[in-house]
This record gives sequence, C-alpha cells and structure tokens, in this order.
Amino acid sequence: MKIIGKGRFTGTKTLYYKILPKKVTLVSATRAKKGIVLTWTSGGNSVHGYCVYRNGKKIANISATKGVLSYTDKTLPNGQLGKYQIKTYKYVNGVCYCNYSNTISRLRLDTVSISSKSIDANTVDALHLKLSWAPAQNMNAYRVTYIVQQATNSAFSSPDQKTVKGSSSDLSCIFDANVEQTQYYRIRVKYITGNGNTVYSQWSDTVKITPASYVKKRIEYLKTVYPDGKYWCRNGIVYNHGGVSDYPCGTCNGNYYYGFCASVTTGAYPAMQCHGFASLMSDEIFGKPSGFSNVKYSKHSDLDKLKPGDFVRLYGIVHSILITDVNHTTGEVSAVECNGDGYTCQIWWVRGPRGYKLSKNFIKYQGVYSIVSRY
Repeated sequence: MKIIGKGRFTGTKTLYYKILPKKVTLVSATRAKKGIVLTWTSGGNSVHGYCVYRNGKKIANISATKGVLSYTDKTLPNGQLGKYQIKTYKYVNGVCYCNYSNTISRLRLDTVSISSKSIDANTVDALHLKLSWAPAQNMNAYRVTYIVQQATNSAFSSPDQKTVKGSSSDLSCIFDANVEQTQYYRIRVKYITGNGNTVYSQWSDTVKITPASYVKKRIEYLKTVYPDGKYWCRNGIVYNHGGVSDYPCGTCNGNYYYGFCASVTTGAYPAMQCHGFASLMSDEIFGKPSGFSNVKYSKHSDLDKLKPGDFVRLYGIVHSILITDVNHTTGEVSAVECNGDGYTCQIWWVRGPRGYKLSKNFIKYQGVYSIVSRY
C-alpha cells in the first residue's frame, strides 16, 4: 500500500502487509485401532489446502477442493509420541501464504488383532476356549497389560474380564465355553508411559463364537488327540479320559467308558467299544457330567436336525458314532467311530461303519436309531 501526501502534507509512504489464510483448529487426535486420526475445522474458501505436520515435519498435503478435514497417520511407529499441527496455505500471485493451527500431542497405541482363528478349543478339559494373540509391536512389554473380555452380548455388559501381563511368555487366556448361546470376545492394550500416565488402545474387532463354532473347534482338536488309524486300547481298563495305542488290544471287548450318551440310549454304564467311544467323544466336547439329572439334551430321530457333535446309536447294526459334519443339501455325513469293522478298536474319522459311506439315508435305512443332541 502506497500513501501519498496532499495539501500541507507532502511525501509518500509505502506499507506492506500479508493477508494470511484462515487459521483452523485442530480439533482432535484420536487413537484408532491402527494409527492416529486427526480432525480439524474448515478454512473455507480462503485456503487452497492443508498440510499435516508431525513433530515439525510435513507428512501429508491435502487439497481444499477435496473437502477432506481429517487424516489418519499410519506412519508414526507404535508406542511413539506425535505432536500434530495443521498448516493452511494459499497462493497469491505465485506466492504461498501460510497459517498454523494449535498443536495436539498423542501417543500411538494400536490394539492387537484377533479373529476366530485366534480362538481354539485345545484344552484338556471340555467346555473351554483359549484365546491367543501376538504381542503389541514396538512396545516395552513390561509396561503393557492386555485386557480381554468375554460376554454373552455384543454390548459386553457384565463381561468376564481377564488381564495378562505383556511380559508373559504365554499371551493367552482361557474362558468357559457355552453351548447354549453365542459368546463374544475382544481385547485392548493398556500401557504405562515413561512419566507414569496410563493410556489405552481402542478395543479390537469383536469376535463371536457360536455353540456350533465351539463344537467344530473341539472336534478339530480331538482329531489330534485321537488320530485316525490309532487304536482306543486299554485292555479292559475302565477310565474317564481317552487314550490311544499303535496296536489293537486283541479283543473287541477290551475298552469301556462310563458315558452319558450311552446310558440314555441303551442303559449301558459303562459302555464298551463303539458305544463307549462315541459316548467318550460326546463328553470330550460337552463335558463329563457329575450326574445325569441336570444334563440338558434332546433325544430324537429327526435327521433334518442332525448336526456336528450329535451322538447316534444305530440299533440295526448295533453301532454308535459321533457326528462331525453334516451337509443337509447332499445328505452326506461324517463321523468319528471306533470298532467300525466289528473286530478291532481302531479309530476312524474318514470311513463309515463296515466300510459303508455315511449319509442321512444310510442312517435312516438302519431301521431304529436314536440321536442325542446336547446343544
């Protein structure tokens, strides 16, 4: 601006000034599941764009024409502190003018990821689920605690909560399984900073395990405990948990088990060979009851309701099996059994009794049969 004197005033004066773009407010810097999410107010039509600064260095340039007023920083290492600021800018006659927002500092603390694969039923006793996870990256393990919750509702009201120290050699915890309703799981990270402050990550994505999911996971585990082709052989010894051998016992009457399903189908207590083994498999999934009066189960013959985990007694061929999979579209059925050949105590996961291919029709044509479902 040039000022020229008139009248009694003589001379000229030139003044220079800058019209800076609007200064915006950095509203928030929030920990996301992965990274830091920044949000800021609009600079309106007076700005051409926004630059995101972290610890004094530009990490992003966003054109105002995009209408974007947020940015997720995924490049700050986990466990590190970021000091964020938003610079607005505009160009006038080829010259760039800038203005800076307030500063917000935030520690990045990512949650750990879990999925249905993080949960297994690989426990000695039935009706338990084990949740495992990888450690939080780039963190001092001695300042980390993992908070794990299980609930029977997705809102996690009244959850069963466990804590695990980050320095633990086994990052896992065991919860009771439920075969009557779906269960939900989530995890978050608690971290104590160098100055003693406590910060928390977001909760992980929720993982749900249905009763059917638990049964399938338990069946997969039992395949490793009672491998196909091994022998359920203890030479007449009655016991409460299973065991396998590389060799047959030499008699089809060599193995007994006190099981629930055998008792409610034929009254056998204990039951031997196929009957006892299928009953054992049921208890390995649903737990061995201390008494039978409070056991929840249904006994029926509706093959359209057949599902993995069901115990089936085939009276026509005097044989018992434990269902491992059902395809109701094709009618195909898979099962685990012992003594399927009628002679040895060999365990079969992939064959049918007497060498027949299992199906819903095969079960139906055996005449009288019973299905015991415990969920």
